[in-house]
Amino acid sequence: MMSGIIKITIMKKLLLFLTVLSLLFVSIELEAQHHSAGIHYQIAFNDAVRESGLDGAPGNEGEGSRQFGVDYFYKPDGKVTFLTGISINTSQFTTTPAAVNPPETPFSEEVKFISVPVGVMYDLSKYLYISGSLLFDFQPAISKSATIEDQSGIGFSSGLGGNYWIGNFRLYLQPTIQMHSIISFTEPWRHARLLDSGLKAGLAFRF
Repeated sequence: MMSGIIKITIMKKLLLFLTVLSLLFVSIELEAQHHSAGIHYQIAFNDAVRESGLDGAPGNEGEGSRQFGVDYFYKPDGKVTFLTGISINTSQFTTTPAAVNPPETPFSEEVKFISVPVGVMYDLSKYLYISGSLLFDFQPAISKSATIEDQSGIGFSSGLGGNYWIGNFRLYLQPTIQMHSIISFTEPWRHARLLDSGLKAGLAFRF
């Protein structure tokens, strides 16, 4: 009888210990993960990449691009952070039409579209990280006179950045390369794909 009571007491203490330990692990896990949101601005050199050897293609000289967006980050326990958001991309070009007789006059051309990144960041150290994202691009409208094809499609972005935390605020600076419309939703394979290489600066708040 006594041994049975002792066993029940031990089982109760073990169950209580396991419950407390589980709650402790849950609290550590909740503390380790965090969500953050913020904004960024990017300036970049730009180019319209076409397959070589295309006769009659216009010349598009990049005059720079800019991007403004809002971001969302989710970081579970560990070094990996998942990211997404939405941004507006504006790319400027000076376009020289294909040679005709008489030659055409160069003109300014603007390409504007929306990007939704889905990707990850990996912490190399407390201050450095690498990132890679798929870009889901959507170009709402395209002019009839446009020489650069619709950029709606799937692209890719990668970068190596540095960040610094001030309380719950994160400041970051990231050299970035982006290629748009690698897989196009609307155009054949032989079309211009926009390439941006520049610098992204952002501010995020952890909550």
